[in-house]
Amino acid sequence: TRHVRLIHLDGRHPQAALAFTDAVNSQESPAWISLDAERPREGLEPLLRRCDVLFCSARFPQAWTGKAGLPGALASLLTDTATKASMVVAT
Repeated sequence: TRHVRLIHLDGRHPQAALAFTDAVNSQESPAWISLDAERPREGLEPLLRRCDVLFCSARFPQAWTGKAGLPGALASLLTDTATKASMVVAT
């Protein structure tokens, strides 16, 4: 059987993405999860908590956290929600 090492999710269908991450992470060695968050969506928080790398629009951190300014909102996002993520990239 093949082992999945990395999955990239776009966050548009959070429930399906969560089911997929559960299936993939039931492997002997869990896969890295990369998430692209365009805008806040219902059901996105569990994906944010599972992602190892977060890519997002420049507006997403402020919209999600309610914090003013991109640097503070990014820091809040990593500290409060995407706590497993090793990095976040805003585009």
